[in-house]
Amino acid sequence: MRYGSLPRPQPAPGCPTRDDRIDQMTDKSSEVATQRTARRMAGALTVTGVIHLVRPQIYDSLIPSVMPGPARAWSVGSGFVELAVAGLLTAPATRKVGGVAAAGLFVALWPSHFKMIKDWSHKPMRKQAVAWARLPLQIPMIRSALRVARG
Repeated sequence: MRYGSLPRPQPAPGCPTRDDRIDQMTDKSSEVATQRTARRMAGALTVTGVIHLVRPQIYDSLIPSVMPGPARAWSVGSGFVELAVAGLLTAPATRKVGGVAAAGLFVALWPSHFKMIKDWSHKPMRKQAVAWARLPLQIPMIRSALRVARG
């Protein structure tokens, strides 16, 4: 104890300390941020999932030719997967699993982004820039999904 300072009073047994209260507030704010991220991700996946089902022809050309079966089946199937992952992210009981599933989905989409870069190499520079920008944008999406998975 420093000279001239008074000892800090100890809380009564069972009462939270100031540090405990700060920890609780921090935990609560990070939990709220995780919930917000999960909801936004679920919303985006719902929109893209519905578009995959309603207008699958938009995505058919992005399916790499090495994939077995018709491109349309992959376009429609990925729409169902996006909707399922959105559902997992929405429900608190399955949110962590949804985060893992979302991260896996975002990683699985990389081949289609590389294909888009290759296919758009002859297009105007603006479209090529969009194709290239999609790759690094996946990284924060994957990181956010993993944060949701960790809770």
